[in-house]
Amino acid sequence: MIKPERILNYIVTNFEEIRTIYSLEKEYGYITEEQLIAISLKIDTLLDYSIVEEMINETFKMRDIWYALIEGLLDDYSLDMPEQIAKYHSSLSDLYQKLKSSSIKNESIKYAESLAKEVTKFESQLKRNIRKLIEETRDIKANTNKLNYIEKMKRASSITKVYLEPLNIIMKRDADSMLVIIQKVQEEANLRLYNLDDDNMQRIFTKLHNTFSGVEKEIYNENRLLINEVAPLLERIRMESEILAGMNKFLSNPDSYELPMLSSRTNTVFYSTKAKWDAQDIWDGYYDTLEDVIINDSEDISQQWIYREDKYLKQLIENLPIENFYQWVFATLEQELDIVESKPFLQLSKLVFNKNIEVNYTSQRMDIRLEDLTLDAPVVIIERKKHE
Repeated sequence: MIKPERILNYIVTNFEEIRTIYSLEKEYGYITEEQLIAISLKIDTLLDYSIVEEMINETFKMRDIWYALIEGLLDDYSLDMPEQIAKYHSSLSDLYQKLKSSSIKNESIKYAESLAKEVTKFESQLKRNIRKLIEETRDIKANTNKLNYIEKMKRASSITKVYLEPLNIIMKRDADSMLVIIQKVQEEANLRLYNLDDDNMQRIFTKLHNTFSGVEKEIYNENRLLINEVAPLLERIRMESEILAGMNKFLSNPDSYELPMLSSRTNTVFYSTKAKWDAQDIWDGYYDTLEDVIINDSEDISQQWIYREDKYLKQLIENLPIENFYQWVFATLEQELDIVESKPFLQLSKLVFNKNIEVNYTSQRMDIRLEDLTLDAPVVIIERKKHE
């Protein structure tokens, strides 16, 4: 018997050639002797290592185990037809009935182990299909294949009818669903656990129960992905395509379609024809009326602080380099105002965004205590703009 390490080393060493064999079988369903010779691998070695097997029509095929391995390594899966997944309902039902009716220890062990393997295959194929469905719907949405609107709609509709709807039926809770048979196997495993004293049998049925319980949870999770992600995305693609395709068709020949009546513009007068005389009456009522005029003292506008960017930018540049910008802002305002509040401080701080200066933020921070609040400000160094 050839050591497994030797076979694996052979595959690693000749991986590109093995990948070519995989690609040929995927495309044609078989490999000819001429193709294998062209790949420059010895056919006898491939047969001795059980990587390929010879068929009765003198062609070759990769053994399933190696084909699945390369497919998994390359993540080269395609969508399985729902019928390929639905077949597991029949196989699991048959094995369940055989387990339920078996009373011989060895038979029970064989059926329990077969059920665990079969449901694991179903789970793997289902998860792979859902993942591929999500990838394909996202590709359609992103339009990676540059499909036009009609093609996008057809592709989205095809995926919905061929894959999404049948998968929902497979996982729906009814008499023929996978969930029901999975729950029946769990119940049978529980019964066997309580009625058996054999430690080995208890271990086998504990494993069977745990395996089916885990698959049940995965089905609910995958169904959630179908409902929450795949179905809404496909529906959005379909509706988007219908709307855009309809608009495109209309714009290509708008004269072929009857348009609905649109609102026409009308001139509407929003005031009375007697408005002039009404206004005259109001004016006459106030004419010659003596009123007390009260003038409130207001702050002399010349005393108000006004932010003038050119003035303060000039001051800033004259003082470069500045080791602490916000401290400079506070000191500048303190020279002009009796009280430094947050409004002028924040206005003058806008200079930090001016393109004529080089701004460098440090990791240090400091408190700036203003009249109305205290700011936690970074220590910012301002330098002259470096011209290239």
